[in-house]
Amino acid sequence: MPPKGHQPPPGRILKVTKQSTNYSPAIPTSKKLFTNNQDASLWLSGYGFNKSGGGTLFNHPVAIASDGKRLAVTDRNNNRILIWESIPNSNVAPDLVIGQPNFETHMEGKSLAELDFPGQVSISSDGKMVVADSNNDRILVWTKFPTQSGQSADYSINIDSLIGTQGAWPWGAWTDGKKLAVSVTSGGDNGSKIIIWNSFPTSGLIRPDLTIKNSSVGTPRMIVSNGEYILTGDENGKTECKDGSNSHIWASWPIKNNQPPDACLGGWVGGTIVGNSLITIAQGGESLKWWNKLPKTVEEGLDFIPVLPGVGHTWRGGDGNDAIYVDGKLFIVEYNGGRVSVFNELPSGPDQKPDWALGTEDPSNNPYYENWIIQNGVPASNGEKLFISSDFDRSLSVWNQIPGESGVTPDLFYRRFENAPWDISVYNNTVFLAGQKGIYGWENFDGTGELPEIEIDGSIGSISLNDLRGVTYNGNYFALSSEKDNKVWIWEGIPDKNTAPIYTLDIPEGPGRLDSNDEWLIISGYPADRFNVKVIKFSDLPNKALRNIPNHNSFPQSAIITDIGFFVSQQSKNQVIGWDSVEAALAGKSPRNILGSGKGTKASNAIKMANSMAWDGSQLWVGEFKFGTRILGFRPTK
Repeated sequence: MPPKGHQPPPGRILKVTKQSTNYSPAIPTSKKLFTNNQDASLWLSGYGFNKSGGGTLFNHPVAIASDGKRLAVTDRNNNRILIWESIPNSNVAPDLVIGQPNFETHMEGKSLAELDFPGQVSISSDGKMVVADSNNDRILVWTKFPTQSGQSADYSINIDSLIGTQGAWPWGAWTDGKKLAVSVTSGGDNGSKIIIWNSFPTSGLIRPDLTIKNSSVGTPRMIVSNGEYILTGDENGKTECKDGSNSHIWASWPIKNNQPPDACLGGWVGGTIVGNSLITIAQGGESLKWWNKLPKTVEEGLDFIPVLPGVGHTWRGGDGNDAIYVDGKLFIVEYNGGRVSVFNELPSGPDQKPDWALGTEDPSNNPYYENWIIQNGVPASNGEKLFISSDFDRSLSVWNQIPGESGVTPDLFYRRFENAPWDISVYNNTVFLAGQKGIYGWENFDGTGELPEIEIDGSIGSISLNDLRGVTYNGNYFALSSEKDNKVWIWEGIPDKNTAPIYTLDIPEGPGRLDSNDEWLIISGYPADRFNVKVIKFSDLPNKALRNIPNHNSFPQSAIITDIGFFVSQQSKNQVIGWDSVEAALAGKSPRNILGSGKGTKASNAIKMANSMAWDGSQLWVGEFKFGTRILGFRPTK
């Protein structure tokens, strides 16, 4: 039972699942150095190196399209488009795959037969197909609908070379066979815009007719249109509806450059137009948003049908949100649910539950959980057990032995923490999680499935807990970091709810994850795009003598100190770098270890968005963030 006085909302009580497992434990090693850019020796959270899991599993489906006869789904993290040659009536396997030579592989590529982190797919009634190939900064075009797996596109539209952007990162691509609209999500000072061809381009050399770039457009995403009306979600827009996650509406097809939107919606949505109705799934929240009349003004945008929490289906949107109405059925993409849920006929409103789903046998099932896909995994270890927490899943997975083989499931699975844990600390058998406004802890974790005996929510003494990003305990000192307050607080021993810290460090930029040993306190950043990892000796806490690790500030989301060295993740470089000691890093010496090819792919020697790390005596575990879902184990070679 939860500790006395702690009452989580209904359906949010923390539970633990105990499993019968059988796996080979890892063999400890005395080696301390890695070979630069070496292959990972083990993986957790996935299906294998260059393995998709097959044709009936999705890894973050992001978009769906149809020409009335066929159905296509973008399976983004598997770098492929899945095609059904007739509209499916049940969870059947697709007939074709585009972007891969077969249904089993998932590697990225740059040829006309390959994809890299694809976004929206769109099919016109006359059989044209376009795909926003996001990481390749291009649109791929099939002038006739593909008829075999692995079929190359007829040509590509390279956005950067065509309009002078740098890293355009297109997410949205819509066509009716006559017009083409593309959302340019990035691209430097010249990026973040919608570009429009009023006549379908017959090659990749034809410049767009219109460019819509103004102060309201931040990072435009998927495009919803019927050929006249245009809606695009925007993660970072600035409108009267909301700064940040919102959506832009052009009530009629734009006719001039930089034409401002006619209306906005509060929230980033994507979906489909059915007659005069707009049916959308939101990036955040767990329900649909539904308008019986296409909203064309700000006031009409407020007139959607609300759904009370817990009513109907628990929708799992996210960075991909799309829908299509075809053959009398409504298909809705659930990016964070790993499925496409389907109504066999158009529902009367958003409070109904879907009838079935593609990607799973039951739309209430989450294939990620069923297949042990951990998102934003943060590893930690005491040399005997492996722990992986996840803020996204609000979970903690525990292996009571260090895994010595890939793909093994945990012995214990804790879910759902009310305060999503961003960081984890393990010292001997003492375990702490921290995130949002709460802390969870076990003073003596024994691996039998016990619930945390420590839960602190909201405050410690006079300190309000908000946006917690880091926690560490070394047996003598306990520390927390707050992104909101730009502070790191340190206590002697484990605090209770009324204990005041003995030291407070002011961090000018957002402090993130923490780590420590007997000598050093390590502070990484969040957000970490320009953050230098900071360190301080515990003996220097009275004078608050913080020191910066120089030169290596490429989004260091994590930094750890271990008995084989000091390591920093560089998320924007897709690498982990390491030195023999903190002192060597402080002295500006070059790293002795570099893990990850730097290409940010799914190859066995690559890391996609390096996030966090842990050393277990056998391998250095590296968790991937957001667009990567693996936890990779690198074993020292020398």
